[in-house]
Amino acid sequence: MEGTKKCSREQARADDVYRALQSAVSAICSNDLTDCRLQVETLDCESPIEDMLCLAIMVHLKLSPYGSYGPAGMSLIDFVDWVRDQYEARGSVYFAAPQVNVDRFRMDFLVAYIDSGAARFGIVGVECDGHSFHERTPEQALRDKSKDRDLLSAGIPIIRFTGREIYSDPGACANEALSMAARVAIPLSEAPRRFRPSVAERIGT
Repeated sequence: MEGTKKCSREQARADDVYRALQSAVSAICSNDLTDCRLQVETLDCESPIEDMLCLAIMVHLKLSPYGSYGPAGMSLIDFVDWVRDQYEARGSVYFAAPQVNVDRFRMDFLVAYIDSGAARFGIVGVECDGHSFHERTPEQALRDKSKDRDLLSAGIPIIRFTGREIYSDPGACANEALSMAARVAIPLSEAPRRFRPSVAERIGT
């Protein structure tokens, strides 16, 4: 009984945080009529915790004049091209998009960072583990390990958040993901050694 009550309290708090994030994004978007696609009713994510992290990332990016949030379903090549376009058009520094396809995997989010002054570029994949307050099953953990290895071989490190972490403090998770992209940034001259040619060519030009 006590466990049920605790879960109910956690869910109630999560609902409160989610509503607060929705309000924050709505308020930000209402002041930016050129970015009407950011509607909290259609987040293009696949689970409640992804929705919550998506909203938190939106808040971080929209509160900064140097952030851009992209559409769902891009390929890795499309994402890198979009990052370059946003950087050239708006001078954005931080970038994020949900449900990005990388080879045979779909990432919950890709986050990127550009430091033009130091000619550096960073990119990380972000995964949300678990659809409630539960951890991964052993089978899910094995699939995730395989996914992490394949993506790392493509030059993309992965950062993972549990459902509990996201529900407890989605803003901190969003900030950590964006900060990680900056911390792993490499000089553009090293892109051919880190990324496959089709990606390195787009990053380095």
